[in-house]
Amino acid sequence: MKATPRFRISRTLIATLAFVAGTAFAGEGDAKRILGDWELDYNGMSVAFNFSDKGVSVMGMAPSPYQFDGTKLSMDPMGNHAEGNVVFVGDSEMQLLTTSGEKQIFKRTK
Repeated sequence: MKATPRFRISRTLIATLAFVAGTAFAGEGDAKRILGDWELDYNGMSVAFNFSDKGVSVMGMAPSPYQFDGTKLSMDPMGNHAEGNVVFVGDSEMQLLTTSGEKQIFKRTK
């Protein structure tokens, strides 16, 4: 039995809504996953980051604001702007794919 165009539209609409709802739900949970202590190997130097509700602190310096919605991160720690998409690999790794094409890998320390 062939699906009528109306039935196809309904199935497409349901699939789209399910995808959007799932994406929104996943992003909401990931927004809290960034909180805590992370370490980044940057040109052979270990750099400590702490993400909290107060901001992002680098190497124990005063926190600066950041924005993170669960997938997109924008921050200006110590006057250096970085932004891009974040992918979590398990609970101990966070990858930042910057808008300039760089891949920065953060390892959770706490």
